[in-house]
Amino acid sequence: MEYTLYGVIWILALLLLGAAPVAAAEGPRIDFAAEIAPIFEERCFECHGSDERKGGLRLTNRRDAFLPGETGIPVIEPGHADLSLLYELLLSTDEDERMPKEGSPLSAEEIERIRLWIDQGASWPDGGDPARSHWAYQRPVRPAVPAVQDKHWPRNEIDHFVLARLEAEGLAPSPAAEPARLLRRLHLDLIGLPPTPEQVDAFLADPSPEAYGRIVDELLASPAYGERWASHWLDLARHADSNGFQRDQIYEAWAYRDWVIDAFNRDLPFDQFTIEQIAGDMLDDPSAAQQIATGFHRSATTNVEAGADPEEDRVRQVADRVNVTSTVWLGSTLECAQCHNHKYDPFSQKEYYELFAFFNNTPLEVVPFGEGDVSFNVRGPMISLPPDPATEQRRADLERQMRASRQLLRAGGLAPDFATWKEEMRAALAAPPVWKTATITGFLSSEDETHEVLEDGSVAIDGPVPDSVTHELRLHIPEEAITAFRVEILPRKAGAPLRQPRQRNPPSLSELLVIPWEDGEEQLPVALWSPPSKNFQARAIDGLPGSAWVARLGRHRGVATFLTEEPLGGTQEFALVLDQQAGRGGTLDRVRILYTTS
Repeated sequence: MEYTLYGVIWILALLLLGAAPVAAAEGPRIDFAAEIAPIFEERCFECHGSDERKGGLRLTNRRDAFLPGETGIPVIEPGHADLSLLYELLLSTDEDERMPKEGSPLSAEEIERIRLWIDQGASWPDGGDPARSHWAYQRPVRPAVPAVQDKHWPRNEIDHFVLARLEAEGLAPSPAAEPARLLRRLHLDLIGLPPTPEQVDAFLADPSPEAYGRIVDELLASPAYGERWASHWLDLARHADSNGFQRDQIYEAWAYRDWVIDAFNRDLPFDQFTIEQIAGDMLDDPSAAQQIATGFHRSATTNVEAGADPEEDRVRQVADRVNVTSTVWLGSTLECAQCHNHKYDPFSQKEYYELFAFFNNTPLEVVPFGEGDVSFNVRGPMISLPPDPATEQRRADLERQMRASRQLLRAGGLAPDFATWKEEMRAALAAPPVWKTATITGFLSSEDETHEVLEDGSVAIDGPVPDSVTHELRLHIPEEAITAFRVEILPRKAGAPLRQPRQRNPPSLSELLVIPWEDGEEQLPVALWSPPSKNFQARAIDGLPGSAWVARLGRHRGVATFLTEEPLGGTQEFALVLDQQAGRGGTLDRVRILYTTS
């Protein structure tokens, strides 16, 4: 990002402190509080007060009053009433321009008093300036440590403030936590992880202040400390490993995440922490880590959907960087000034775009895939990360192993057991599996449906079509060593009328469970897996009810094959649970279950 680091810091300071008007001219003094403020309050605040800011003008405080209005002309030019728009509009004879709009004009005496006040420098006490009077814009001052009655309870200065408030409310501190609970709180606070049983036992054996202090030091030195506390900063940086919006493409942003964790773990000073994230790439001879730190402002969401305007998206990202910078480092909602002078905080629209200019040198990050293409991709500044020595050594070791394996293969030196396995697999794959139809002995539906077992072994389901449903099929399989099940989704039987309401989605299967029964007792479900398939049938056994295998009924049926991790034996009764949660009527009309021992 091509902007000057010190320029950014300077404008942040200006936004916080505001600007002072010119010194007043010599001559008889007009008392602002006694002679000018009452006029503004009585005649002007209805349109230019805290609730209204017509024309971009607010007369409740000095800073806002001296900002240019929507015309760009100074409303009050200290020392020059003749150049001040406020004075010009008070004198106007045009009723469409004259101020105030409502009610009678100001008296000649009031107008003259305002003219003299402006010519004398428009002196305005600080008390009316939120940039100087509001607590949020005052310099922090260390308060005096309050006195307390119980001199023994406080262990540090913060305890004095806590105890002073408790005593003022007539309350006493809670008793100290038991050692195990105290250790758990400490671990969760500092590293976000509970202590191990061994750590609890060790602390119970020595709960002294010295042991507690050693544990604090150990936790602060733990890598988990940075991981715990970096999460808060990454939220402020709107960090993600994807770009947001439609396709949510992957962002290679993990290096910035690791930089933040490392910065916390090495206790990087906050001023350096700030400089490197705002302008690490603008430092003299920046290191790779300092360039990675600028990833703070690479986390703006990027719109790559068809119809996106790359320049519009770039400008939106710049505005996001301004807004986030002000929120994180100023603690203020500056984005209101993107459209107008801020209504409550002392920021102008002009100042907003002065800060905007520092970030407005970034290139497009949304680019077409090709010439004339309406589809877009994400592109932005990239750097090559320095190699990690351990990773490089591991890569070199793997490459040596692969070279040795290739040489062995070329020389025909396959291990005997591997060669035997290959021949066995060739023989097994040469013969296609034999599929047999499982006998359906029972059927249950979670909705108001009926069923009929047909001659081909399938079960036809009837009744109103539910949005979602769960079916349970009881099966009898008079064989052992079952190696796979096949679910066939079939069209309705010939001549059967369509179910009502007519199905709007193709039938689908959210989850499949195969449960053995022995001596009338339900056993643990069979572990299933699915061979790679473009039909995504593995979605029916992924444990996620929101994903599903969809039966497209190609060649009049949809087929999904599920292999058992081990051949099944010792049982002949099974329950197949067919969960269908895709919604919009994507449920089954007719299904057949097959199995194989091949």
